[in-house]
Amino acid sequence: MTVFTTKPTSTGAKRVPQVVVLLDEDARVLSVSGGPAGAGFLALTEDHQLELHEQLHTHCAGECRFNNLWKTAWSSLS
Repeated sequence: MTVFTTKPTSTGAKRVPQVVVLLDEDARVLSVSGGPAGAGFLALTEDHQLELHEQLHTHCAGECRFNNLWKTAWSSLS
């Protein structure tokens, strides 16, 4: 997963900060990289009981646009 904000580098070029999230077959978070990922990903934990959506939208009942897009994308991988 890539965050699409950019930061200028010392040469003036822009680079995109990235976060790497390892998920199991049920989209539960197994591992999160420690790289600069933006505030939205800092709350991700390596909790093998919670799916990615549950960690990003803690107070969501699962009927949000993100969850619908995520489920479509995730199911297309199988």
